[in-house]
Amino acid sequence: MMIEKDRLFWHMPYSSMFENLDKIKLHQLNCEIYISSVCVLDSYTNQEVEQINLFFSINKLQKTLHGPFRELNPVSMNDPVLAKLSRQRFIQSIELARKLKTKSMVVHSHYTPAIDAKQSWLERSIEFWKEMVELARRNDVTLFIENGEDETPEMIIEIIESVNSKNLKACIDTGHFNVHSDKSIIECISMYPDDFIGEFHFSDNKGYSDEHLVLGKGSIDYDAIFKAIEKRRIKPIITIEQSHISDVPEMIKYLKLKSLCKNDKKS
Repeated sequence: MMIEKDRLFWHMPYSSMFENLDKIKLHQLNCEIYISSVCVLDSYTNQEVEQINLFFSINKLQKTLHGPFRELNPVSMNDPVLAKLSRQRFIQSIELARKLKTKSMVVHSHYTPAIDAKQSWLERSIEFWKEMVELARRNDVTLFIENGEDETPEMIIEIIESVNSKNLKACIDTGHFNVHSDKSIIECISMYPDDFIGEFHFSDNKGYSDEHLVLGKGSIDYDAIFKAIEKRRIKPIITIEQSHISDVPEMIKYLKLKSLCKNDKKS
C-alpha cells in the first residue's frame, strides 16, 4: 500500500502549531489541525487564520480539521444546557473549517456504551447530525465521524446510513478500537462499507490506553491493517496521530521501511 503525499496528514494541535511551523515546513507535513480545547473557538483571531492559510499555501501543504470533543455531549439527555452548548461548539467548528478552507473535519461519535441507552441515543444523534451535516454541506465541508469509546462501528454506520449524505463519512481510529473493542481491528474495519470510509487515524498502543505510540511500538498489527486497506482498493485520508512532533522523524522512518510513503525532505 502506498500513501500518496496528498492523502498523508499529521496530527497538529492548534495550540502548538505556531511554535512548530519550522518543523512542519522541514518535514513537509500536511496537518490535521486539532482543536484541543473549546477555548480555541473563542480565542482564535482572523489574523491567525490568515497566517495559517498563507503558510500552507506558500509551502504547498494541505490541512484538515479535527473538531473538539472533550467535555462535549451534543445529544445529552440529562443536561439540555450541555447539549445546547455542545451544538454551538460544533457550529463554531464548522465556521472555523470554512475560514481555514478545509474540506473535511473529524468529529467524535460521543457514544459511551456503558451509560448511553442505545436506541434513544441513536435517534437523537441522527437528528443532530442531520442538522450539522446540512450546515457542513453549505460550507463545503465533509464531516468524518470517528469512533471514540465505541466498542464496534455499529452506531456510526447506522448514523451515516440514516443521514444519507455525501458530506458524512467515517474516520476509523485503529488505536481506539484496540483499546475499547473486544473484536479485532480488522473485524471492525470490515464492518464499514467502502464508500463510508473517509479517513483513518493511525497510532499505536498496548491495548490499555490510547497512548499514541510510534507505529510498531505497541500491539497493533499494522501490516494486517495495511493489507486490509489495500485489498479494498480505497483511498482514504491517513492521519498519523503522534504524541509529539518530535516523534515525526521516527514515524516517517517506519512508513518508509514499510514502503508506505516517499519523502524527499531530510527527516
